[in-house]
Amino acid sequence: MRNVPLNIQLSYYLVSFIVLAHLSAAAILMWLPLASFLKLLLCIFIIGNLLYSLRRQGWQRIVSVQPRADGQWCLRSADGAEWGGQLLGDTYIATYLLILNFKLASGRHRAVVLLPGAVTCESLRRLRVDLLTKQCDQHGQ
Repeated sequence: MRNVPLNIQLSYYLVSFIVLAHLSAAAILMWLPLASFLKLLLCIFIIGNLLYSLRRQGWQRIVSVQPRADGQWCLRSADGAEWGGQLLGDTYIATYLLILNFKLASGRHRAVVLLPGAVTCESLRRLRVDLLTKQCDQHGQ
């Protein structure tokens, strides 16, 4: 695997999807036959989750991932925090979507969603090939 940092930009596709999903949930909630106070309570929960999700895609988002020679990865967030972590095997790899699941040294888990526009197409392609090659090597042993 190449030891080159992957710099990740803010993905407007991902932010748009998050906002659309939460607004759709709130709109559907209005049509359900529930008491008004329950609808209000659930709308507050949906808005709170939207704000939490946007915060995770804002100043707490991962802006750089870099594989290290020892098989670990270095993750850096927008607020400057850095973590070491291990890339988990349940990472999702598709043509236009990569979901990198990491287990950090602290035991917490973080997922990095990569869509076109967040990284260059060439970087996304290289990472996808590296990950698929690594998976094939592991299954072949």
